[in-house]
Amino acid sequence: MKKIGSLRHRVTVLKPSKTPDEAGGFVAMWAPVKKIWAEMLVPRFNQQVIQGGVQTSEQVQARVRKGHGIVLGDRIIWDNGSVYHVVAIDASRTDQDYIGMKIVKKRGS
Repeated sequence: MKKIGSLRHRVTVLKPSKTPDEAGGFVAMWAPVKKIWAEMLVPRFNQQVIQGGVQTSEQVQARVRKGHGIVLGDRIIWDNGSVYHVVAIDASRTDQDYIGMKIVKKRGS
């Protein structure tokens, strides 16, 4: 079993919320819902050219305790200010006290 002590980063979970705009539609806003403890594992970096521009992405495996209500599409602000998108969740290990996530940060065009 993984020791919870390795969850040493304080992160903020953001959930999407719809805010009415002046044209009768909605604008997607990101609202902070809670601060939790997390562990960041070894990141992986990719770079590719898309429509003449360079795009870099950083994929990170992360762990958090179970029961925080994190779902695909949420965002995580790491303790250094970096914003990551939750693209995968692994809660298949029922004998563990944590869930694994794949989170991605993209930059460029």
